[in-house]
Amino acid sequence: MPHLLNKLPKTLISKGMLRIYLVSSLALYVSSFTACSPFYVLRAGYEEARILLNRRPITHMLDLSSTDREVRNKLKLVLDAHSFASQMGLKPGRSYTSYSPVSKSPLVYVITASRPDSFQMHTWWYPFVGSVPYKGYFKKDQAERAAKVLARSGYEVRLGGADAFSTLGWFNDPLLSTVVAREESRVVNTVLHEMLHTTIWLRGSVDFNESLANFVGFQGAIDFFKDQLSRCEDDQACTEQFTSLYNRSLKLKEMELHISEVVRDLYYELKELYASDLSSEDKIAARGVIFEKHVEPLHRAYPGLNALKEVNNAEIMQLRIYTKDLTRFEALFEMTNRLWPRFLEEVETISVQSTTKGLSPFAILEEMILQNNSSHS
Repeated sequence: MPHLLNKLPKTLISKGMLRIYLVSSLALYVSSFTACSPFYVLRAGYEEARILLNRRPITHMLDLSSTDREVRNKLKLVLDAHSFASQMGLKPGRSYTSYSPVSKSPLVYVITASRPDSFQMHTWWYPFVGSVPYKGYFKKDQAERAAKVLARSGYEVRLGGADAFSTLGWFNDPLLSTVVAREESRVVNTVLHEMLHTTIWLRGSVDFNESLANFVGFQGAIDFFKDQLSRCEDDQACTEQFTSLYNRSLKLKEMELHISEVVRDLYYELKELYASDLSSEDKIAARGVIFEKHVEPLHRAYPGLNALKEVNNAEIMQLRIYTKDLTRFEALFEMTNRLWPRFLEEVETISVQSTTKGLSPFAILEEMILQNNSSHS
């Protein structure tokens, strides 16, 4: 998901080193974002260089007898997903055709922060990406110290982890061992999500980029496993495997859409509360009732869900970044007859119009859908 060119030390002398610095700052925008200090840039360069230097072609990993069977199966899936992504109209290049082991999970620790009586987020701005409402650290203790500083400044903070990244096509991103550790449906979901970022990135519109990639990841995984299932022919084991993965992907998407709806309703009701004339203390006291009303049914439906266990504006806004208007992306997908190349062409149109006209990409998306509905009514 992609910055620090204006912050890089002026003493950099090699183009290769510049590329390492650049990709480091780019990489963490997938699910975090870079700090400004030269020390951080050096650490980012070190971490990213280590990942890139440890890359091995997935085909090579498949040839090794020492490769674990479960890992082998997932690596094969990733190569198939790479081919499927090209058929969709994504531009994966050579990303996710190599594998890199990493020694820790999560890869980075991600901070988001918001005022407790409003949805005013703390943001950072960088070239190429624009304003970004999250920040990543390589060490948990550093992230915890930064979170305490924000908390002392009156922010409500959420600290989480991330184990995947994209350099938005600047480099051939490897598949990380932290991603391979996930279940198969989420591995494919993650790979397609990140490949969307290498294909389309709208500067300054993090919520649009992430929600779009989220939809593409979930729906793309469903279509991928359906395609794999169609190739099984009379192979019973293959049919059972991909039927299970297809059904699992359907359930994951259903849950994500449910979360999206809950976060949307929760956001708008809390936003109305925060805009009221109540005191800050009364707003904070009243928000708990609203939170429980919307979230309690969600946890009944999905008892193992870790999200939204307590009211926290930073978490609500982080979830909103990744789930905003998912149903509108689905409507656009239906509008294009569920054909990925056409869907991506329409998204590219939204991106161009947003850039040239200075309009919200979500507003353009909504207008597209309204016009289509009117023409068919």
